Amino acid sequence: MRTLSLALLVLAACGPTLPSPPPASALDRAEAQAFGEHFAELLTRCDVDALGAAVDVTTFGLRMLDGVALDDAKKAAVLSAFKMETLWGPMCGLLRQGHVRATLLRVVEVDGAPRPLVRLLSDGSANYLELEVARIDGQPKLVDYVTYSNAQHATDSMRVGIAASLSDPDPFRADALERFSKCATAGDEACARVAYEDVPEEARQSPRMFTMELLFARKDPAKLLALIERFEKVHPGDPKLRFLSIDAHILRKEWPQALAAVDQLDQLVHDPFLDSRRANIELQAGHLDASRRYAERLVATEPELVQGHIARWWVSMSQRDFAAAVASLKVLHERFDRDPSRAEIAKLVGGRELLASPQYQAWRGPD
Repeated sequence: MRTLSLALLVLAACGPTLPSPPPASALDRAEAQAFGEHFAELLTRCDVDALGAAVDVTTFGLRMLDGVALDDAKKAAVLSAFKMETLWGPMCGLLRQGHVRATLLRVVEVDGAPRPLVRLLSDGSANYLELEVARIDGQPKLVDYVTYSNAQHATDSMRVGIAASLSDPDPFRADALERFSKCATAGDEACARVAYEDVPEEARQSPRMFTMELLFARKDPAKLLALIERFEKVHPGDPKLRFLSIDAHILRKEWPQALAAVDQLDQLVHDPFLDSRRANIELQAGHLDASRRYAERLVATEPELVQGHIARWWVSMSQRDFAAAVASLKVLHERFDRDPSRAEIAKLVGGRELLASPQYQAWRGPD
């Protein structure tokens, strides 16, 4: 946000004119589908330049600045200095850190307009982007998107950062949110903790800051649960809790509530991947038959998702069905280049028995 603050001081004197939104028309469903597939591919590659080119910067920027306490000249200065790298650079850092794969899940209808729904999938969790698209200058363009984990438009999130920058007279503190975001995205926890101390209090309580803190808390179950419970108190009813409540119930070993939270999320997204969450919850609850049913259903529905095969491997070991466990390991090795070591397998329930089984030794040989 420091770039935007400097823009107010340096560019406002040049007198740029605040542009009007360009004329836009709706895409049809086929066009939205094609755009969503292309955009998901760009997200998976994290091609920052191509992602920026897919966005109509003027429309996005005007939405971002709507309601910000600036006159039109200063808004024009901010808009002329705004670069899409400000948005996609940090996001791509997070996506790479989590080895995230983006896939078009389907096209949804919102107020009669088609919007691509893109799934962002890592090994253990999913998030969703609902893309608001329009035809501008004859080309399909992204004008905004909603992140389902916080039910917030990207332009609203950016506006919070600008407002925090403007509300704090200390430029070092006003820049702290950007520094914290960069440190967290890079995985530098020490740097992020230093920057956190300089973040203005208003921004520190924001859902955006909470999302960045989650990057570190996920490494420690006790910290994660404490952070979620703090968020529940500060932001009761926040849509983010649709996702976080699943983790909270699991950490508390509240298995029926965890399954209910998954079902509630699935009513929103209709995503077969969530069967992997159900399978893992049922496995931890000791309901092995139910766990296997969910794992098998996911493998049948989306065989290209590694999570279904991992879930089937885990529950097969727990059931001491070593033939099925080895079959899953072969799929993981041959199709997904996943090859857990003997030491990793030995740590899992049923793992030592699997390693000693005739089925495993016939495949891998004795230790």
